[in-house]
Amino acid sequence: MNLDKIKRIFSMVRLLADNAHGGITGVHGSVNPRAVAAIFRAMDIFGSNFVDAGAGNGVVMACAIANGAGKATGYELPENDAHRFIFAALMSRLEQTMLPPGYSVGRVLWKPQDINEVPLY
Repeated sequence: MNLDKIKRIFSMVRLLADNAHGGITGVHGSVNPRAVAAIFRAMDIFGSNFVDAGAGNGVVMACAIANGAGKATGYELPENDAHRFIFAALMSRLEQTMLPPGYSVGRVLWKPQDINEVPLY
């Protein structure tokens, strides 16, 4: 797992979000780059389909796709528009600066959906 890459993505989110969080708070503040790297190592996410329930602004999904996940899908409450806008900006920046040619953020999907309505895979 590339801890430096994960740290860069967290920095991008802080810059892009500019303290916007849509009034909804969650666990994100307690998840740090080292924890994300450790979780990914334990999960062996390379080539896998990564699902994030409570995806917030997409920072963990971005880290997953930048570290080899085959696909990333995140679910967040529909009324959390601030996270949706931050996610779109993050994906654009990620594709421009960190992904190799031909490696698209099209494999990352942020779904505004109540977690109770998410189909189990």
